[in-house]
Amino acid sequence: MKKISTTIFESLFKEHYSSLCYFANRFVNATEIAEDIVEEAFIKLWNTSLNSTDNTSVKNWLYKTVRNTSLDHLRREKTKAERKSGFEYVHHTGTETFPLLDMIRAEVLQELDKALQMLPAGCRKVFDMYYFEGKDIQRIAVELNISVNTVKSHKARGLYILRSKLSPLLLLLIL
Repeated sequence: MKKISTTIFESLFKEHYSSLCYFANRFVNATEIAEDIVEEAFIKLWNTSLNSTDNTSVKNWLYKTVRNTSLDHLRREKTKAERKSGFEYVHHTGTETFPLLDMIRAEVLQELDKALQMLPAGCRKVFDMYYFEGKDIQRIAVELNISVNTVKSHKARGLYILRSKLSPLLLLLIL
């Protein structure tokens, strides 16, 4: 059993923090609480001696810890609510497939975010405004003070770059 090094710890934190926060938020539906849960998981990682410091096994350990801590949080909140209201909640009878899908979704979104960061600034801005803010091409052209054809070419170039950076399977998962 070995203690994890500071360098490896920092690397793991930078690589997995955002996807773990997304994963935790799918359980608790509160960004601040999700961030606290993920930070708690990293504190546990720092204080724990692991059998392996392999990136995959540590990542799996982190996801499992975040899931369990999130479920513990939900149980505590449920108990508080039951005491406060005097009524019992109906037990959630979900299966393990939902957390697995959320974990996959978090990883896919992380890969998409990495690919988006590699787009040229103009393409990224048009891509964000069109796909994430839901603005139409005309409005984007007016707001950015560029022609409609420039907006279209930025959008097309962004899609081309993303297709080349992301695997076909990842693109299918995103869609």
